[in-house]
Amino acid sequence: MVHSCTAALEMAAMLTGVGAGDEVICPSFTFVTTASAFARCGAKSVFCDIRKDTLNIDENQIESLITDRTKGIVPVHYAGVSAEMDRINNIAKKHRFNAPKTEHRQLVIQPCKIIKRAG
Repeated sequence: MVHSCTAALEMAAMLTGVGAGDEVICPSFTFVTTASAFARCGAKSVFCDIRKDTLNIDENQIESLITDRTKGIVPVHYAGVSAEMDRINNIAKKHRFNAPKTEHRQLVIQPCKIIKRAG
């Protein structure tokens, strides 16, 4: 456990092994820590547009942002709405990202009846 989401993201960024010259794809609508955690390691955040209906990363635009320097995708589950993790996980597997999946569960509250957990 850590004292804040910022600390958790910074630790996750360090543990993924990203560094100078690497890129991570983040949603354009998120708290600054989503990007700054990876910037601390020297990586560049590449911002992906969001879906208007969920305010989450637009999974249909992610692949167009992937380059040889891309090391991962950092989806944010915003306001209790999960990002399209099945699709995002398939994209990550297709491109064989070595870094483990890092999710920012910003403002996700577990409902009383869980149909499908985030991630």
